[in-house]
Amino acid sequence: MDEPPGESSGRRRPYIRRPAGPREPPGRFEYQVRASNRSVADRWERLCARYEHNARRCFDHLARTPLQPTLGTGRCGPLHAKQFRDRGLWQYEVGGGARVWYRVHQVQRVVEVAEVHLTHPSATE
Repeated sequence: MDEPPGESSGRRRPYIRRPAGPREPPGRFEYQVRASNRSVADRWERLCARYEHNARRCFDHLARTPLQPTLGTGRCGPLHAKQFRDRGLWQYEVGGGARVWYRVHQVQRVVEVAEVHLTHPSATE
C-alpha cells in the first residue's frame, strides 16, 4: 500500500483540483491529492460542479487528515463493505449519495482517489 501511485508505470497520476474558496481552517496541506486515472479526475470535476462547498470540505479533509474518521458526522471512515474490507479503501460522503473512495500512501504523503460516485454506490448496499 505504500508503493507510490503511478510510479511503477512511469506515469504520474492526475492531480485532483480543489474547488475555489477559503480553507477552513487555514493552513498547509500535508498530502497531495491525486486521481487514480483521468476518468476519476473527470468525475471529481462533475462532483465539484454539483457539490462545490462539500467537495471543497472533502478535499481539505483528504489533504490534511485522510486517516481521521469524522465520527460525529459519519462523513468519513474506512470502507467496511465485505468486498472492500481488505483493500485499504476509505469513503468520504460528500452529499446526497455522492461518495469519494480513496486510499492513503503514507510514505509518499499521497491520497489516491480511487473512485468518485455521483450517486450512492450500489456496491456497498
